[in-house]
Amino acid sequence: MTFVPLPGKLRALARKLAGRPMPAILESAAPSRGGELSLLAACPAAALVTRGDRVVAFDGRTWESRREDPLAALERWLGDLPAGRDDRGAPRWVIAGCLGYDLARRIERLPSLAADDQPMPEIWLARYDDALLFEHRGGRLLTVGDGPGAGRSSPAGCPLLPERADPSTPPPRGFTRAQYMAAVEEIRDAIRSGDVYEVNLSQRFAAPWRSDPFTLYERLRERSPAPFAAYLRLGGRAVVSSSPEEFVRLDGRRIVTRPIKGTRARGATPTADRAAARELLRSAKDDAELVMIIDLMRNDLGRIAEPGSVRVLRRRGLERHPTVWHLFGAVAATLRPEVGPAELLRAVFPAGSITGAPKIRAMELIERLEPTRRGAFSGALVMLTSDGRWRSSVAIRTMQVVQDVVSFQAGGAVVWDSDPAAEYRETLVKAAAMARAAGVTIE
Repeated sequence: MTFVPLPGKLRALARKLAGRPMPAILESAAPSRGGELSLLAACPAAALVTRGDRVVAFDGRTWESRREDPLAALERWLGDLPAGRDDRGAPRWVIAGCLGYDLARRIERLPSLAADDQPMPEIWLARYDDALLFEHRGGRLLTVGDGPGAGRSSPAGCPLLPERADPSTPPPRGFTRAQYMAAVEEIRDAIRSGDVYEVNLSQRFAAPWRSDPFTLYERLRERSPAPFAAYLRLGGRAVVSSSPEEFVRLDGRRIVTRPIKGTRARGATPTADRAAARELLRSAKDDAELVMIIDLMRNDLGRIAEPGSVRVLRRRGLERHPTVWHLFGAVAATLRPEVGPAELLRAVFPAGSITGAPKIRAMELIERLEPTRRGAFSGALVMLTSDGRWRSSVAIRTMQVVQDVVSFQAGGAVVWDSDPAAEYRETLVKAAAMARAAGVTIE
């Protein structure tokens, strides 16, 4: 696979913007997969941040706080914005940000068992009336408004979030090897009893980080280039991502989702690399994981789609990344005309590939077995434009910085024929590039 980086001058601009209030750097790099747009922005005209039923909105001058259903607040926040493009053919605005995994608690009734020791927003979105969009197909640069950060003043922090998190240092990892393998066995017991079919279990790693979070982004981007990368910062928090997985792509009313299931580490030699790819393609276990998630995504899209419009575009494909091989599928549908962003998210969030099937029961088991909240991990990084484009990635290969601690998670789908030791090793393979970016060793 060929990844298409930003031109050098735009990369320099990205680093400059990273030091301004509430920057949003969304760097796509695989035009053939829906990753044709990159965004450079800072100093938003407006913002919406939520945790639970607490909502704070920035109107360009001050923060307003209230209690409200966060998805209703999102629908209202988006409702009055002008659509279309300006006279130059550029979008009138771009919205970018992160939907944390725990937004699922506002969609489904889930237990509250895991420790929330590194609190993150559930909705973190900002509207940029001044930005740059780079269209990788054709190399076209679109200036939104007067360009990124054009003289606008924005707050560096957010009143909803404590400036200091839990003063204790998180442990370097959430599970020991034995504990992770025992959790896999608990899931297998639930599968044996017919309670669930597949659960995506993850483990968290943590380390001190006292440097600029954008340096972490650059290190991750170098070590693990992927189709969808993101850098977001809000006060003392930052999200850094280099994700291989598209979540939802929306153009008008056509919606596409592209789940990933199945992983093998790249081989050290061409022969070993081809053998790893063949092994993945021939794996009945990995194929079963993908089939279940494609079926789940068909069901999710069916809740909001025109009758008869849901289609499997790709049953199974193999894609190459710098450090791993993945299997993927693709499902498309046509949205019903009345479906808005809140209803769309209620139907499809969070992605089935990082929860399991059935989704709600899988999330209940995740809450019971994982010792800490996921935060940004396995949520979504999103970008919406006024001309009707919605681009988003699943927040895997994603790191979050809360003050001077960086944490990151990696997981895999547990099914009946999972081997606990192999599942544990898979998390290390997926976390390896993030660990190198953070300067830590995991084994």
